Amino acid sequence: MALWTDIHCHIIADVDDGAKDRKTAMELLRMEYDDGVRRIIVKPHFCKGMFETPWEKISEQFSSKMRDVQAIPGYGHPSGM
Repeated sequence: MALWTDIHCHIIADVDDGAKDRKTAMELLRMEYDDGVRRIIVKPHFCKGMFETPWEKISEQFSSKMRDVQAIPGYGHPSGM
């Protein structure tokens, strides 16, 4: 199976119009993994007047997502993520 990179993903919970919560973000992450995605470039929106999530919140949510990813069995394994 080919291993894919998702280059435009809104998987960080509660920062833009992507995943609304941590549970949804994990479901999306699992679907990505099941589809062969092993690398994800997250791209939270920041648009004045529309998406103005403070950088601190984006950073905090990203760190939380990385902890979730590291808890996935196979993370870091050559044939895994």
